[in-house]
Amino acid sequence: MTAGMTEEIANFIIRTEYREIPEEAVTIAKNSIMDGLGVALAGTHEPAGIIISEYSKDMGESGNAIVIGRRSRTSPLLAALVNGTLMHALAFDDVATSWIGHPTAVILPATLALAETYKASGKELLEAYLLGCEVAAKVGQIGASKQDEFSWHNTSTIGTLGAAAACAKILKATVRETRMILGIAASEASGLRDNFGSMTKPLHAGLAAKNGVMASLLAKRGFSANESIMESPSGFASTFLGEKETSLRQFGLMLGEPFDILSPGRTIKPYPCCRDTHSCIDAALYLVKKHNIIAHDVSRVEYQAGEVAGAVLHSPPNTGLQAKLNMEYCISIAILFSEVRLAHFTNEMVLEPKVQSLMKKISRHQAEDIEPMSGKIMIKLKNGIEYSHTVQRPRGAPENPMSEEELFMKYKDCASRVISPKSVEESLKLLSNLEGLNDLTQLTKIFNCENESKA
Repeated sequence: MTAGMTEEIANFIIRTEYREIPEEAVTIAKNSIMDGLGVALAGTHEPAGIIISEYSKDMGESGNAIVIGRRSRTSPLLAALVNGTLMHALAFDDVATSWIGHPTAVILPATLALAETYKASGKELLEAYLLGCEVAAKVGQIGASKQDEFSWHNTSTIGTLGAAAACAKILKATVRETRMILGIAASEASGLRDNFGSMTKPLHAGLAAKNGVMASLLAKRGFSANESIMESPSGFASTFLGEKETSLRQFGLMLGEPFDILSPGRTIKPYPCCRDTHSCIDAALYLVKKHNIIAHDVSRVEYQAGEVAGAVLHSPPNTGLQAKLNMEYCISIAILFSEVRLAHFTNEMVLEPKVQSLMKKISRHQAEDIEPMSGKIMIKLKNGIEYSHTVQRPRGAPENPMSEEELFMKYKDCASRVISPKSVEESLKLLSNLEGLNDLTQLTKIFNCENESKA
């Protein structure tokens, strides 16, 4: 008899060992973890980050789990909630190519909170993180082609299962306990796309991380749930993915064969905005730099992008958060400043007259032949000259990855907003040898700002 989806996932989580995970997958995971921790530090300055951090302080929960960027520790649940929100606050965290979700902002905070509490090693953290990412990816692929039919936010719904899977591994749950963990997590999953452009979007990541922690801790204490929640008639696959199949194998999906982080791979963002804007940003930057284009000389801009971009991106933006999800705004910034950085996504910048003026000159040109992640830009100057450029895969995508130097520079730029240069360098050394750390104390002290002098 073919095992159901819930049993397949539980067996995979419990039986897969670190030595079975490809070395290249571990390397990518370490880069994603470094990236996630860096953007979380930078996220502490965002309004959503400030509010959620203050909320955690007011709750006054005790525990051993760090709140990133604060000299405080709290319960695993609250730490996962806060750190997940921080990690997604800037829309600068990584993206899983296969299911268009943000795995690290959900799975890392959950895994880290329990790893600290239960004294896990760096290798155990990596193992749990990778298995959580793999479960999320394979489940997420089932509904990836139908995402426009639903209003769920994948990062929150699929991410909850990924976080739960990672937590099950950290807690060394049995197969039956893991099935319970998945059952509880499935009922916690939520997150609506209509909250995109608000502080609740990053909260989705925090809630999903917290959900994974809660489900695992309850199940380890004997809390019960449907043991076949993934494939049951009114279960997760039916409700969130629109499918009633009972096995991943029926979709041609094999957990760990290959690991999703290897193929189709992981996108680490070079720009702090929605990934669906990145190909057009790349194309605009190419034209501006090649032809020395000045915004004042531009009379009209047309762009082409895939249908997903049209379904997700907000228009027009009134805030910095909404601007991260607006194609016209992102293209305007690229043309005006020849770069797209964190400082460009503020409420004040959105209202800048030169930004507003250029946005009015930009329009979308519908095209049926453009690939989902491609982007094409046409810039027409006031003297009548036209330039155009197409980008098939944005920088940061698996087919066009950022260099190691670029990854380090992004991390340093984000982390240095909160911690000292000495701490930045020390954290990089520890993260590069994450699998060799017997415990995480030295690393977490840095991100908890325990080594920083008080202002």
